[in-house]
Amino acid sequence: MDDGAFVFNNRKDLEKGSLIAFTQMERLGLNMHVGVANKTSKMEAMYVPSRSIIKSWINDHENHLLSQSNLPVFGPLAKKKRKPSFKQMSRIIETYYDRSPKTKKYFLEVHGFISFTKLFKYLGSCISFDLSDEFDIEERIKIANKAMGALRFYWKSKQVDLHSKYLIYQAIPINLLLWGCESWALTKVLISKLEVFHNRCIRSILQIKWDEVREFKITNVQIRKKFHNIDSIENQVSKRRLHFLGKVIRMPCKKIPARLISAFMKNTRPQGRPNNTIRHSFFNDVSKIIPNIDQFGSFNTWAHVAHNIIHWSFLANNLHTFEPEPCDTDTNPENNPD
Repeated sequence: MDDGAFVFNNRKDLEKGSLIAFTQMERLGLNMHVGVANKTSKMEAMYVPSRSIIKSWINDHENHLLSQSNLPVFGPLAKKKRKPSFKQMSRIIETYYDRSPKTKKYFLEVHGFISFTKLFKYLGSCISFDLSDEFDIEERIKIANKAMGALRFYWKSKQVDLHSKYLIYQAIPINLLLWGCESWALTKVLISKLEVFHNRCIRSILQIKWDEVREFKITNVQIRKKFHNIDSIENQVSKRRLHFLGKVIRMPCKKIPARLISAFMKNTRPQGRPNNTIRHSFFNDVSKIIPNIDQFGSFNTWAHVAHNIIHWSFLANNLHTFEPEPCDTDTNPENNPD
């Protein structure tokens, strides 16, 4: 067995299950790579905290900051404390994750130990302990940026026409950037990161300097139109998701993806706004091509359209989003991928 994953409800079951797996694999002559002495373990565990636990971590951090300051912990003055940014919040959660007793390495009797990780990478995609897609998207941006740098002489070549550059850009950097995007639950912050990188790459290919953008007030829409009217990243992600969704709907009902797309949990929903999920992303994409879909995204309002592969593909390929143009927050012209 090369790769495998086991899901446990709690740490006690994890320790017991890991020992059983180690013993059974040893009986079959297989080696389960655990840590010994100063040697780290290849086998890793990942703890996925619930929303309530993450919320308690944030509350503990805020109370700690208020106790260190001159402001009262309670009262109107306490509310004046500025909330941490998205990145700061991620660092706070990661710090509490590392300090949690549930993420301490555990021993398999005398055989060795298994340590915890915050990130699990499989088939090119990254699964984070908080189940967000932020780290995966940042990794995709880094990989696509390396491809842009490797092709810098191709972009600058005057012997290559613009249409060829467009095709290569779509075939290599964009495919690397959007690998696995069908399962992303995108927030506005993550979409903005992808759009900024996308527009920056197009400016680099068209050799449009940032000073020119500021002086002549060139918008991102105008830049994309010059580059064969290329779609925005949000549009391209929606198209890929719609094609993927159509394939899943047309699958036999016994297939796992077809069963998962209609799966649900009977547990009561915790208080507060629910996290953005892939279901919300699917609903937003389908509503762009089928306006009369109901508020719950019921299958009987759109699945019959997906069964018609020709009509569904036509709708997905001709998808257009009409929304305000996102602001390009990159203010440093030196960040252009070369």
